[in-house]
Amino acid sequence: MTGIASFLIVFASWRRGAKAVTLVRMAANVLLETAIGSVPVAGDVFHIVWKANRRNYRLLLREREEPGANTRRDWMFLAVLLLAVLAAVAIPIAILIWLLRTNITIHFPA
Repeated sequence: MTGIASFLIVFASWRRGAKAVTLVRMAANVLLETAIGSVPVAGDVFHIVWKANRRNYRLLLREREEPGANTRRDWMFLAVLLLAVLAAVAIPIAILIWLLRTNITIHFPA
């Protein structure tokens, strides 16, 4: 529910004509906080540290004062986030494949 409410700042930024990269970064902030925030205890700590709404509000103010400023930084943030998500998916799959290929033998009864 809080993730949905957090998108109000993203919607307000869109209405004010913020650049697409800024809107994507804002949405990524909200999605990241919502996803990690759903993990017990660690999510609470992450929520205290990350504060997606404050970050998005600062992005909104930055976009209003200096339209298009720091777009390179926004792209870098999104690239690092994408790489982290890909690693979070690929590493467990690679470990599972490695375990299946090296340690499992199936014995059928005679």
